[in-house]
Amino acid sequence: MASVVGAHARAVVLASGDDLRRELGRVLARLGLDLVCAASATEVMRLDGDAPAVAVLEVEAGAFMVCRRLHDRFGESLPVIMVSATRTEPQDRVAGFLVGADDYLTVPLDADEALCRVRRSLLRDARRSVPSPGLAALTVREAEVLDLLVAGYTQKQIATRLDISGKTVGTHIQHLLTKLDLHSRTDAIALAIRAGLNPQGPGTGRQGIVSLSA
Repeated sequence: MASVVGAHARAVVLASGDDLRRELGRVLARLGLDLVCAASATEVMRLDGDAPAVAVLEVEAGAFMVCRRLHDRFGESLPVIMVSATRTEPQDRVAGFLVGADDYLTVPLDADEALCRVRRSLLRDARRSVPSPGLAALTVREAEVLDLLVAGYTQKQIATRLDISGKTVGTHIQHLLTKLDLHSRTDAIALAIRAGLNPQGPGTGRQGIVSLSA
């Protein structure tokens, strides 16, 4: 598979176990990335040099703290992918997105799926400099729906809060995904969180999103 990054681009891998580090290393090597592997959060914090192209962090090894530190050091645009064998519930994934993860994979990994997800994160990062309407293009109702998705509401709960049908909520979600050039609700939530959206609840979402996109 052709590389989506420049020559000598680095990938930081944080994994406490040798087997997981090797498995992640094989995936990242297929993308032409040089590997910088660490077994602990402390080792990652001691790394020097330029920003990596991507960081793949094991939750059990301290991914949440390391994600925040890497973003503080290199900027929010650094793609971070979290992996976990034990923290695999929806609330765990949401927590990962809240601290800045771009994606969240479960162990054992499917190598091809992991490859595609890492590659997608790299491509998404490359596209971030391309102008787009962004969050400001959403209608008032779409912004309200996105606010509630970020706040953790289900489609049924959003319908109840906004006094509309579940089908209508689904339509709004599809429209906002199309406008934001995204493929899933998880992607939309992650985008809103990276943009600094603080969910306000129905009736205030448009105002918050416009202020972020202005």
